[in-house]
Amino acid sequence: MSNRPKTLNKRKTKLDAILIQLGSQRPSEVWRGMEQVRQWLKEDSEDKDVYGLLLDAVQKNRDLREQVRNLLVEMMQNGSKSAENAILSLPSSLTDFLADADDAYYGGEYEHAITLYRQVLKLDPENTRAKDHIAKAEIKRITGESSTDLPRAAEQYYRRARSFIAARDVVTAMNLLNAAMESAQAKGMKYPEAEEALNNMQNLLTADEFWQKAKTALNEKRWKDAVELYNKSLLLDPTNELIKKELESLQDLLKAETALKKRGIMKILMPLGQLQNTVDAARIVMNSGNPLLGFIEKQLSQIRFFRTIGIILLLIIVIFPLYSNGSLNKLFTPALTATPLPAITSTSVLDAIPTNTEQRVTQPATATNTQIDTDTPQPTPTETLTPTPTEIILGIGYINKGIASTWNAPNGALIERLTLNHPLTILEKQVVAESTWYRCRWDSNGTPREGWILAEYVTFGNPPP
Repeated sequence: MSNRPKTLNKRKTKLDAILIQLGSQRPSEVWRGMEQVRQWLKEDSEDKDVYGLLLDAVQKNRDLREQVRNLLVEMMQNGSKSAENAILSLPSSLTDFLADADDAYYGGEYEHAITLYRQVLKLDPENTRAKDHIAKAEIKRITGESSTDLPRAAEQYYRRARSFIAARDVVTAMNLLNAAMESAQAKGMKYPEAEEALNNMQNLLTADEFWQKAKTALNEKRWKDAVELYNKSLLLDPTNELIKKELESLQDLLKAETALKKRGIMKILMPLGQLQNTVDAARIVMNSGNPLLGFIEKQLSQIRFFRTIGIILLLIIVIFPLYSNGSLNKLFTPALTATPLPAITSTSVLDAIPTNTEQRVTQPATATNTQIDTDTPQPTPTETLTPTPTEIILGIGYINKGIASTWNAPNGALIERLTLNHPLTILEKQVVAESTWYRCRWDSNGTPREGWILAEYVTFGNPPP
C-alpha cells in the first residue's frame, strides 16, 4: 500500500506533461501528445483520468476540439461509456453542438443526435433546425429508416471511416470507405461522399510517398529536388503541418547556407542569433543526421571558435606591450607591498573585515617596533546573486553552453536566450516529462528576469573568469 501514493503521483506527472504538450503551439508536440492519449485509451477505453485530460486540453486549446471529438467518437464506437459521457461534457458553442448533432444524425446515430439537438435547444430554444431534426430522428429511430436512402450499414462504415481519417490512419479509413461503397452497391446505389473521401485518402498516400522521397533527397544532398518534392506533397495534403514545418526549415537552412558561403572568411562577423534560431527550429522537425543541418551547426561552431581566438589575440596584443615597458609591474607593485589582511576566523566574509579603526597590529619581537597602520579601508567583498533573507534558493550557477533558451514555464513560451557563463541564481528544481528544470533569476541588460532553464544547460558555482 505504501507504493500506491508514489504510483499515483507518477501518473499525475505524466498526465500533466501530456496536458502541456496538447497546449503547445508546435503541431509536432500536439501530435505526440494525442498519440500517447490514443495509446492509453487502447489499453483502457474507460480511463476517466485520460478523458478528463482531453476535456481540460480542449478548454485551454479550442483548436483541439475536432481531434478530441473524433477520438471520443471512435472510443464510443468501441463501446466506451466513459467516452459517451465525455463527449457530452466537451466544451462547445451553439455552432459546435449543431455541427456535432448533424454529424451524428447523418451518420445514423439517432440517439446521440437527439441528445445533441436538445443541447442546442438549451442554448437556443427557438432553433427550428434542432426541433425539426429531433422529430425526424425520433421517427427514424423507431422505424430503423436511414437518414438518407443508403443502407444503414453503408452509413455506419462511412461514419467509422471519418474517425480514422481524422486520426490519419489512411489504410483503415480506405478499407472502411470501400466497405461503405460495397454496401451501397449491393442495393444498386452509389455513395458519392464515400467515393470523394476515398480519392482524398489516395491523395494522402501519394503525398506521403512524395514526403518520403523528399527526405531521401535531403540525405543525398539534392536540395532542389527535396524542395520540389515537399511542394508536391503539400499540394496533395495541404493541412499537414509537419510537411509545412519541414519545408520552411529546409528553405531557411538553404538561405543560411548561401549567406555563409557568400561571406567567405567574413562570416565570422555575421550575427549568430538568427542562424542559431534557424538551427533550433530545424532541429525540432528534421532528423539530426540531416547533412544540411549538420553543415550549418559546424559553421556556427567554427565562427565561435575563431571569435574566441580573436579575443585571445587581442588581449595578447594589448597586454604584451604593457608587460614589456614595465607598466604591469607598476600596476601590481602597490598590491605586493600592501598590508596583508588579518586571518579570517569567522564563517561570514563580512564579519571578518575589521570595523574598529583604532585596531593596530604589532610585528613579532624579532622585528622593529614600527607599527603597521590598518586604518586603510579594505576592499568590500562582492555579494553576487545574494538572495533576500526570506527567499530560499538552491545556489548560484552559470550557463555552461554557448546558447541556452529560457522559458516562462517548463515547455512554455520563450523568454530569451542566454550566452555562455551568464551568472544565475538558482531558486527551484522541478521534473516535468522526465526532464529536469531549474527556475532561475538573472540580469538582462540591467533588468532582473526570472524563468525556467533545462538542467543540462546549468552548472552550479561561480562562472569561470
